[in-house]
Amino acid sequence: MKKSLGKTGLVMVLLIALAGCASLSERECLKGDWFEIGSLDGQRGYRVDRLETHQRACAKHGVSSDDAAYFAGHAEGLTDYCQPENGYLEGLAERDYAYVCPTHLEKDFLREYAKGLSDQIRELDYAYDLVQRDLDYARHDALYLKSEKQRARARYQAEQLESELRTISERRFQLNAWLRHTLDRL
Repeated sequence: MKKSLGKTGLVMVLLIALAGCASLSERECLKGDWFEIGSLDGQRGYRVDRLETHQRACAKHGVSSDDAAYFAGHAEGLTDYCQPENGYLEGLAERDYAYVCPTHLEKDFLREYAKGLSDQIRELDYAYDLVQRDLDYARHDALYLKSEKQRARARYQAEQLESELRTISERRFQLNAWLRHTLDRL
């Protein structure tokens, strides 16, 4: 018999996974490669204040950080993160930019980040139009289908589509705000 986690089980697994991703494990703290930790954080676009989170995690295991090594690694990691092609991918993936790039790399990164955001906004506009069309059909069906069961199913579908439209609208609103802020910086 096939077992399913169900929604509650899936949420628990995700929460446990996220808790594990919050900072560093005991093994990572004991290894103490602070340059590498900083480099990975920089490559992911994290701000240097993430070091404080790592310090708290490692203090639980009696390990202190090597701040100079972390900062050097973080700066090196940012040179990878702040490449223009990565800016585009970050925008396309709807990731918020923490304004971590050095001045000499930031303009090109932001220009591509804005392009990625713009492309994603266009995708959301297209998705919105498709969902709106489906919603119009569902609303029509909810009024004119012959059986009450079919009309009820159409009303339920319309509610789901309305929720999806709200989600798309919220995402578009957020991305447009990020885009305006980014363009103001260029």
